[in-house]
Parts: sequence; structure tokens; C-alpha cells
Amino acid sequence: MRGGEVGLMHISISFKTLKAPHLYRTSLQTLGKHLELAVIFRGTMADASFQQVFLEAHNAYRAKHSTPPMTLNSELSATAQKWADHLLANMTMMHSETKDGENIFNKSSSATLNLTGKEAVDSWYSEIKDYNWSSPGFTGNTGHFTQVVWKDSTELGVGMATNGNTVFVVGQYRPAGNISNEGYFEKNVLPLDEGGEVGLMHISISFKTLKAPHLYRTSLQTLGKHLELAVIFRGTMADASFQQVFLEAHNAYRAKHSTPPMTLNSELSATAQKWADHLLANMTMMHSETKDGENIFNKSSSATLNLTGKEAVDSWYSEIKDYNWSSPGFTGNTGHFTQVVWKDSTELGVGMATNGNTVFVVGQYRPAGNISNEGYFEKNVLPLG
Repeated sequence: MRGGEVGLMHISISFKTLKAPHLYRTSLQTLGKHLELAVIFRGTMADASFQQVFLEAHNAYRAKHSTPPMTLNSELSATAQKWADHLLANMTMMHSETKDGENIFNKSSSATLNLTGKEAVDSWYSEIKDYNWSSPGFTGNTGHFTQVVWKDSTELGVGMATNGNTVFVVGQYRPAGNISNEGYFEKNVLPLDEGGEVGLMHISISFKTLKAPHLYRTSLQTLGKHLELAVIFRGTMADASFQQVFLEAHNAYRAKHSTPPMTLNSELSATAQKWADHLLANMTMMHSETKDGENIFNKSSSATLNLTGKEAVDSWYSEIKDYNWSSPGFTGNTGHFTQVVWKDSTELGVGMATNGNTVFVVGQYRPAGNISNEGYFEKNVLPLG
């Protein structure tokens, strides 16, 4: 190496190899000289598992208050992660300047901390013990709790940063909670649902136990009375595994065309899921009124269907055999394929609804593909690389 004894040395150390990953000092023998290196581990982030546990913990507590569940928003998670990184870097506890709602959790220990995503939510919700139900409103020692269960908040994001012994968790919420306008707390912070004799009965039946899961009738003995219940199985939804396989199938095909990968967008997945539910409920095949791109897949069988997320994408991509590369453009029998590989589409969402024997899969894309302006297909539907 010319110009100096040591110009730049880049060292990557796996988190799993460090018992105290926040700061490691080592001495290296290089060209006969000792270099003293400080290797700083910036901290893990809120991965998909952490985000899912964080979301489920919120929705479990919200259900106790008869409050609708929230969905993950990737934009909120990105800003929450950025702020968590900032807090760890500065070892400070303060709110960001976001206009969305925000909860912050901090914990330090001499032992290595391994949080799952639930601990922060449990801590925030524990403030319920101090909430004054007879005089609803915001207080400094209950604001985390009221944001967790705030009814009008429909989306959340999460960021987590740790150096091993100190952790910061940032939750961000949209629309923001803790609005002090008259009547807002009464409307959004609902009391625990303790019910009456039988206020609400929630029945979960494993999909695997049902041979005909779309409709089940049963009789329950409750408080000495028989209740005849019609239990409707609405259909499984596109869970995290299904979404990931769906995304990976898209990106594998896009790579064949030298096209950048897409990322999941939770807002698109929520609207795609809603439309998939609608199609199953009405047993019809039609597009929604979304302004985003949209692909729909449908399959029926006398046998139980168990889709992974790849089948729909494979079906859509198979239309490549009919695409006319010498005359690029939209046609009805290749539009699913062209949307899958459309270069300018950077985000996608997916919904899946099934009754066991019929399944609908809805993919939504942003920005939308299949734009017929001059030159758009040439630019966005690239040949196999």
C-alpha cells in the first residue's frame, strides 16, 4: 500500500460474537505497528419480528377496550427508527418534532438486553392504573397509555436502537392521539369491555381443524342456556410469511429483467386485504377503484387450498410468453406480467382471503404500472437480462 502505512481499515464484527457489543477495543499488529481501534456497534434495529410483536401487543390491548386494530406503516417505522438511532447516539430521552403521535421507551441494564417488541407496549399500557376515568383527559403520567388505545389512530410504526446495555424504542402513530379538543378523550379512550352476562364471545377456530371452514354451526352450553351460534370463518389473511414469499417472488422475477426490487408497504397491504375480503364475500372477480396498480388472482378447488404467496406471482408472470417485445404496450392477456416487472413500481402490498376451497389474492403496486404514455413500456418492461 502506497502513500502511508495504513490508509483505511474497515472492520465488520457480528453482533453474535460480542458479549458487550456497545464498545470493543482491540490491538492489531499491522505492518509492524500497533493500531488501537475503537469499534462502535450502532445497535440493532426493529426487524420484521420485532415490528410484528409490537403491533400485536398494541392490538391485544386495544381489543380490551373494544378499539379497532392498527396496521403497520413502513414510512412511520422509518422515521421512528431514525429517531431511535438519534436517541441512542446522543444517549438522551426526548421527543422528535413529528406531527404524528409518539411514544418513547428506554431501558438500561448491566446485562445484555434482548427485547421482543412487547416490553415497551406493556410499560406504556401499565399507565392505565393512573388514568382518571371520571375526568378523561391528558396527563403526563398516562399519555403513553392513552396513545396506545386511542381509537382514531389506525397506523403505527416502530424503531428500536440498542448498544446491548441501553435500548430505545420509538412508536409513532397516525393520526396522532392525545388530542385535547372537547370530547376527544371520551370518544377515543374507551373503558375496558367487561361485558354483561354474555357481552361478546370471540371464538377462534384453527383453520386446520375445519374441513369446511367457510361455515360452522355449533351449540354451546352457557350459564345453563343453549346458544345457537353461526360461526363464519372469514378466511385467512396474508400473514407476514405470505407477504414475504409474495415479495420475494416478485423480486426474483424482476431481477431476471435487471429491474430493482420492490419493498412491502403496509398501507397497500391493508387496502389489498380489504378488497380480497370483499371479493371472497361476494364471490366475484373485479378490480377495486384504487389509483394504485392492481393484480388479482383467483383459484377454486374441491380440495383445501394452502397457498404460500408464490402461486399468484407465478401465474401473473407466466403471461410473458404472450408479450410482444417487438411492439411493447398493454394488452389484456399480459397486463399482470407487465405490472410485476414494471420498473417504476417500487412498493407493493398484498391481501389474501380464502374459505378453504376458493382463494383470492390481490396485489397492489405504487406507483402504478401499465402506463400507456409513449415510451413508458419500453422504459419499464425490460427484456430478460
